[in-house]
Amino acid sequence: MYIVYCTGHPAPTNSSCAANEKLAAAQREKNPAAFVCKLVQDVVTRWGSTYKQVERILVLEEAIKDMFKKEFRNRTSLTQPTLLEKYALSEEDFDGLRNIKRVLEPFQKAQCSIRRRQIFHYELSTIFNSSASKRT
Repeated sequence: MYIVYCTGHPAPTNSSCAANEKLAAAQREKNPAAFVCKLVQDVVTRWGSTYKQVERILVLEEAIKDMFKKEFRNRTSLTQPTLLEKYALSEEDFDGLRNIKRVLEPFQKAQCSIRRRQIFHYELSTIFNSSASKRT
């Protein structure tokens, strides 16, 4: 799993089972009965993967925040943050992700419509126009 940080560099949460387990533990703590989700990795060749990645991060927002809050316990030195702590997402980061989701949502809906049924190009404009009018 990767969290693409604002700098465009992926945070190294895919590099260890420990990071995956920390996120899973944070999810279980929030809701023990719920299914544990993994973050979705953005794939540049897959249309819509960025939307799915952002959507999953927002679904897991509270668990991610808890995971970062508790990460200080894993420090080897009080003054030296862990590698995972260096990539902690701020409230501004989550606000930015919500905005990105709003921008990408009409494209995701159009892609889903195209998959479900064969539609002509002129029909796409109706999908985009209806999504835009709902937001204003």
